[in-house]
Amino acid sequence: MEKLLKNNIKIVEERSRKHLEEYLGESFKDIFIIHALYAFFARAKRIPDNLKSSFESALKNYSTREYLEEISNIRILEEILKKENQRKNVVIPWDYTRKILKSQENVIRNILSLKKNLDKSLKEVTEEIKSLQENLKKEKDILKENIKKITDIEIAKFENDLLEFLYEAIEYEYDEKKIEEEITYRQKLFSASLEKK
Repeated sequence: MEKLLKNNIKIVEERSRKHLEEYLGESFKDIFIIHALYAFFARAKRIPDNLKSSFESALKNYSTREYLEEISNIRILEEILKKENQRKNVVIPWDYTRKILKSQENVIRNILSLKKNLDKSLKEVTEEIKSLQENLKKEKDILKENIKKITDIEIAKFENDLLEFLYEAIEYEYDEKKIEEEITYRQKLFSASLEKK
């Protein structure tokens, strides 16, 4: 268990060192890992009820409070604070941290603003497309109706003209061949006039 803990701590330490070096540059000096919970277990006079299970598990693995204190590394922090007169030479770069957090806040704010504008634009475009579709459907329906009306009018005119011709054919006793030729000719003219329209 101790070996596993040390391996885990080493992994956390290496990752933390890498990230802090990237963010803080030359201001970064070094890090050490403190297991705050173990330090608390080692020195607390009373363990809260919600931590008793974790405390018992830690004691089971590491036997004594003294050993928990040792592996927590709390003494290293105390020594540093004592030797350096509480931050005299140990610089905790809060300015850099604030700048990083401020930068992240700005990025998040910009992303949210961009998303809001994008959502608004998308909504407007969607509404415009919907409106165009509705207008197109209306125009299509109107066009179909107009075509139907024009066609009905032209058919009615053709029927009247044909009827007049038939009356004329009866009155002047046209032969059957002439009547058929005239009807065929008038049908062709009617079809051609519809195609032009």
